[in-house]
Amino acid sequence: MTEIVMISIGKLIVSKNNVRKSPGDIDELANSIEQVGVLEPLIVRHVGKKIEVIAGTRRLAAARKIKLKSIPCIVKEMDDDTAMIVSLAENIQRGNLDDEEVVESYFVLRERDSKKWTQSEFARRLGKSQSWLRISIAAYEALQKLRQTGLDVSMKTNPKPEEREKGAISVAHLYEVERTIRSPEVHKVYASEDARDRKRVELVEAVRDMPRADARMLVERFRKKPEQSIASMKSQHMARTTGVRIDKTYLPPSVAQKLVDLAESKQTTMEDILPEIVERGLSNNQLTLEDYDDETEIDIEPMLSRIEVPYSEQYHQQRVWNLKQLMKHTQFDVLTVGFSQKSIENLVEELAIVGVQLLVDIRKNPFSQYKPEFNKKNLAKTLKASGIKYEHMEQLGVTRDLRDRLYSKRITYQEFFDIYDKEILTVNLVDYLIKQIDENGPIALLCTEISPTLCHRHRVCRVLTEKGKMCFDI
Repeated sequence: MTEIVMISIGKLIVSKNNVRKSPGDIDELANSIEQVGVLEPLIVRHVGKKIEVIAGTRRLAAARKIKLKSIPCIVKEMDDDTAMIVSLAENIQRGNLDDEEVVESYFVLRERDSKKWTQSEFARRLGKSQSWLRISIAAYEALQKLRQTGLDVSMKTNPKPEEREKGAISVAHLYEVERTIRSPEVHKVYASEDARDRKRVELVEAVRDMPRADARMLVERFRKKPEQSIASMKSQHMARTTGVRIDKTYLPPSVAQKLVDLAESKQTTMEDILPEIVERGLSNNQLTLEDYDDETEIDIEPMLSRIEVPYSEQYHQQRVWNLKQLMKHTQFDVLTVGFSQKSIENLVEELAIVGVQLLVDIRKNPFSQYKPEFNKKNLAKTLKASGIKYEHMEQLGVTRDLRDRLYSKRITYQEFFDIYDKEILTVNLVDYLIKQIDENGPIALLCTEISPTLCHRHRVCRVLTEKGKMCFDI
């Protein structure tokens, strides 16, 4: 059994590895200890002649406040890293640790030993998932950038109303905002860091008090159309839940089809664009109730033509045109695809132009939180309906550990690719792909990243090119 000993409070000091920066409000705890005593011992360790408190700083502060002479402790031997993990775990279980302190503790451990303290190892030692830590880090980084603009903000997993009033922002909200600000779509429109900083502040202010589902939808709308006003987007979004529904209204088939075509070209829904078109029509024509009668007609064609075709659709049309021209002069054996900025419909169209009969998914885990149409089952079903076979080759995927080493900058991209070539891209796997090409004709290799040069798919393509196969990235 663990031995509990009474130690004089005067001999105890707070360890540098204790993650709590401040004990906070201890009045209630002090009253409780005064009435019933210390119910849970402190965890301490000997460091030379000192006795450091690893877990229990609030109990120690409360005991000192009511002038206790000694306090129950459990003495353990542990190194600095273990001491910090114990302190973290204990405070997380009690629910009285700031999310910032958790992330900062990870940075401290990583600074001590970056090879040992990967994101996966840190999360594992706390009984958490790596995605939990990744989200917390992104939220923390967003928080620091917001503070640099002068905002007095903090981060909480589930901030209470009174905490929100004092500047607390949900970790999930911060993560969604930061993920979007870092996206290629936003970088393309806002090339300078100062411009992105301003949009970060504007986006946080817009979503901070919204429910998570609504905040995520608004942030996603901004990612798709970063050039548009965030305030206008929020108004449109809120109108969907607070606006007036107009029942028993029908559109002529020709008008309805134009709206459907426009919504598809903008990769949105008819419900999203219809309020905008009506508002423009009313504004442009200055139509009043007195002006309207049964003979009045509103022509939406000029309004439809003024709404610009989105860049994503223009890029797709460019790829389709180029592919058709290339196919007049050459034949491809392999297409490589990064789907993060593609719609599933556009992908199928491009594959069909080249005559691809088999798509090989080379992701380790064929799932996407933000584009569920590219999850394994959904993707296979869509491809099958278009006469294209689907195969998942997990063996060609990048392991989580290797990806973590790259993203944490412990290895360079070149080192990452060298490891992939040596440890993952085996001769047997390459021979299998060549066999599939010979049997099926052109195949496609699917992964996530936009640029093939930042993705392992180009390493596969490089080897296939050396084997005489013609590769092309779409």
